[in-house]
Amino acid sequence: MSDGYPGRDDGWAHPIYGVYVLRDYLRQHDTAPNEKLEEALKTVAYATINRMEDYKGALVFWYDAAPERGGRLYHKHYSGLTQSYYAEILYRVGERLNDPTLIDAADRVFESLTIPVEEGGVLHNSAHGPVIAEVPQEPNSWILNGWQSALESVHRYAEISDSDKAQELFEESTEAMAAMLHLYDVADLANSRYGLTGFVYLRINPAGSGVSLKNTAIEIPGEPSVPVESTEGSRWQSYFFEGDTTPMENGVEITGSSARLNAVLSMASAPESNRLEFDFNASTTMEITVDIYVGSYDPLSSAPVDAEWVQLAKLTATPGERVSIDIPVEFLDKVAYPTNFVKQISGEQVNVYHSIHVMRLRQLADASGTEELRDWADLWEGYICRWAGMKLYDDYKARDYKAVGEQLIDPQEVCSRLE
Repeated sequence: MSDGYPGRDDGWAHPIYGVYVLRDYLRQHDTAPNEKLEEALKTVAYATINRMEDYKGALVFWYDAAPERGGRLYHKHYSGLTQSYYAEILYRVGERLNDPTLIDAADRVFESLTIPVEEGGVLHNSAHGPVIAEVPQEPNSWILNGWQSALESVHRYAEISDSDKAQELFEESTEAMAAMLHLYDVADLANSRYGLTGFVYLRINPAGSGVSLKNTAIEIPGEPSVPVESTEGSRWQSYFFEGDTTPMENGVEITGSSARLNAVLSMASAPESNRLEFDFNASTTMEITVDIYVGSYDPLSSAPVDAEWVQLAKLTATPGERVSIDIPVEFLDKVAYPTNFVKQISGEQVNVYHSIHVMRLRQLADASGTEELRDWADLWEGYICRWAGMKLYDDYKARDYKAVGEQLIDPQEVCSRLE
C-alpha cells in the first residue's frame, strides 16, 4: 500500500498481513542482517502501528464489519489472535531495531488482550478463567485454534518482555483451556470441534393467532443472556425470520402459522442445557410446540447436513407467562460442529484444524507444564491414526502437525509414527 503496509492487488489490506511480512523480514535478518532489511522492518512496523487506534489506552487494529467475508465478522471488532501476534512481533522488531517506540506499541497492543468483551474487548471471563476470543461474538465462540495460537504468542511475549501480567494471563487461560477441552472432544467421530458454538433454526408454533413474543433471549448458563430482537442478521447472530414475524416494541408479532428464528447455541454450558425464553402474549391460553432443525456431520461440509425438524417441547402457555424451553446437550452436540475436510490442498481433501489442535496443545503443554494438555494431544493424534480405518474419512488427508506450512500426511503414516 502507499504507506508500506502489505496488501493485495485489489486493495484489500487485511489487519493480519503485517504479521506475516514482519516475521519473514525477521527470519531473513536472522540469516543475513543488512540495512535494507532493517529499513523494511521499520517501514512495515510503523505502517502497522499507524493503522492502529487507541482504545481504552490500548492499541488495536480494527476489523470493519464484513459479513461477506465470513458470517462471524458481523460488526466492527478487533481480534485477540491478531493482537497477540502483533504484541510479540512488534516487541521483537523493536528489540532488533533498538526502537523504544515499537516496544511501547507492543506493550499497548498486549493491553488490548486484557479488555473484557463487555467493554468491546476480547477477554471473555468464564467460570474456568480468562479466554482470549479470536473473534468476539455473542455468545462467546470459544474458537479453539485461535485461542491456542493467541496463548502461544502471549507466552512468547511474556518471555521476551518479562511481563508478569502476560505470564499470569497465559497461566490462567491455559488452565481454563484444560478445563474445557473435554467439550471439544468428539470421540465417536475421532475428531475435535472447531469451536463450541453453532447456528441452528428453531420454530415456535402457536395453536392460534394474535400471538406476540416479547423479550426473547437465548440463555446459556455461565454466559450473558443473548437477546433475539432483530428480524435480520448473519448465521452467527440470533434473529427472527422476517417473513414469519413483524417487529414490535421489545419483540415480534407472529404473522404466519409459526415463527422461525436463527439461534446461535453453545456447548459451553454442558452438562446444562441452553434455553429459549420469551414472554408469551395472546388473548387466550393456547398450546405451543417448539421444534429444532438439526442435521448430521459430513466431513465435506462446514455445517450439519440432511437436517430435519425435531420437536423440542410441547406446552400450554398463558398470556403474560415467561416461557422457558430447554435445548438439551444432545442437540447442542450436533450444533457445535467438528473440524471438517472441506479445504483442498494439491487436489486432496484435508483436515487442517484438527492437526493444529494437536500441534498447539503440545506447544502449550511444553510452555505451561500442564500435562493434561499433552494427554489430549496424544488422544487427538491417535484419532488421526483412526481415520485410516474409517469409511467416513476414506482417502482424506491431514495437515502434517510436525511440518512447517501446508504439508500433508496420510493417516496411516500417523499410525506408523505412533507405533
